[in-house]
Amino acid sequence: MTEITGSTASWRGLLWQGKPRRKVFLIDPVAFVVALLAAPLAVGILGFWAIVPILAIPFGAATYLTFGAAFFAIAITRAPLNDIAFWQIGILAHLASIIVAPLVFRDMALGIETVPFFTLMGLLFAPLWALAFGRFYRRLARPFYKHAH
Repeated sequence: MTEITGSTASWRGLLWQGKPRRKVFLIDPVAFVVALLAAPLAVGILGFWAIVPILAIPFGAATYLTFGAAFFAIAITRAPLNDIAFWQIGILAHLASIIVAPLVFRDMALGIETVPFFTLMGLLFAPLWALAFGRFYRRLARPFYKHAH
């Protein structure tokens, strides 16, 4: 008599032939938070002479910490990223945040007419902040988090 064991058949295999599990890169939480907070500050400090990077921090922080953090978290878990990938993620996160920008600026009493100005400034600073985030994160991430699991 043939014996059915866990190694030869399982109820899950009979009912569902799922895709093989994709390897996932884990997020180093300490490196993620430190890089997320340090990136805009580093860009502001390096560009202090122009004053605009310093002023960009309070106006871009809300969308950077929401959209940027979400886009970074999703991308980091999928594959190791280089500088160009972080640059592109910054632009994508900024473009996604443009939908929400009129609501944020309406509540800040700046007026809807300021949205195009902040959109253009965001197209400059979002990729810079994303690039700085990527460099900080890759440098600070511990070896355990740099390999797929």
